[in-house]
Amino acid sequence: MSERRRFRWLVPLLVVFGIDAGTAADLILVASENNPLLVRWNDARAAPVAQWEANGTKGVTILKAIRLAPLNAGASETPLSHSMAELCWRSPGQIMVSLDPVAAREALRDCRLPLVMVGLSQQENNSLKPVRPLAARPIAAICLEADPILNVALIRAFLPKARTIALLRPPTEPAWLPALRNEARRLQFDLREVVVSGDLQGVQALRGLLAGLDAVLLPPDYALINEWSIKPLLLMTIRQQIPVFGGLTERYIEAGVVAGVIADQGRLLEQMRDVASFNQTPTSTCRYPTAVRVAINTAVARTLGFSAAALETARSLYSRP
Repeated sequence: MSERRRFRWLVPLLVVFGIDAGTAADLILVASENNPLLVRWNDARAAPVAQWEANGTKGVTILKAIRLAPLNAGASETPLSHSMAELCWRSPGQIMVSLDPVAAREALRDCRLPLVMVGLSQQENNSLKPVRPLAARPIAAICLEADPILNVALIRAFLPKARTIALLRPPTEPAWLPALRNEARRLQFDLREVVVSGDLQGVQALRGLLAGLDAVLLPPDYALINEWSIKPLLLMTIRQQIPVFGGLTERYIEAGVVAGVIADQGRLLEQMRDVASFNQTPTSTCRYPTAVRVAINTAVARTLGFSAAALETARSLYSRP
């Protein structure tokens, strides 16, 4: 298999998107092929501009560029340079926005424009910190996952009389855990922390605890458990009529988690504009999405006996204003 074909999945797209009519800077969006955020924003106003090759993180990356005209303007073509580095050098006053980990690494390495990283989990954001000193420019990030403490209130909405929930957590205490403990205490939950280093260990550790649990809460941790490795845990908990909540993205809910609070991608652009102003205090951690929504697996919820009224109550918890 050729290197070009082997790394075809890394294909990024570039979109130049105006922030608003009164702002001089543009957002240059960089994303891997078929990135859901870029697909959402890439409408009839987009026009192809250029294509080139660049050295990717794992081989040859085919770069494509399209221009998305701001507001209601018509599509227009703008000549771009033959590499991301040259594009950035020719684009003073603009701001780079990466929409996934591959794009973020490319931008950190090849571009010195101010950078907003979107679509990275807190873990992925932390893994890129060693790359950042190479580029002296403002950097900010918006987390892929919603604030995990929001799922505690979601459990209370689903289970008003629940008392005990189990939380899977890694051996090293994560930064989000103290706030989640406080929220569980505020909502009068008995939070049982189950320390595990992997998904199979999580199944084994929970097996002996299920009889005393009202719910299980997943951590925002890809390494600990993801939407593919979660199947054995879900099979076990559903058999025991124990609902599972949380996860980083909607894919966890599609896999069989009852419900979770996730980022509302339809409103993410609003926060990107705010963060791209760089008016907030710089921080090495990513900011949680300010616009969120509740995702529910209706089939699993009904299997576990939740009523239609309970689902509507849960959905309204973080509903769009």
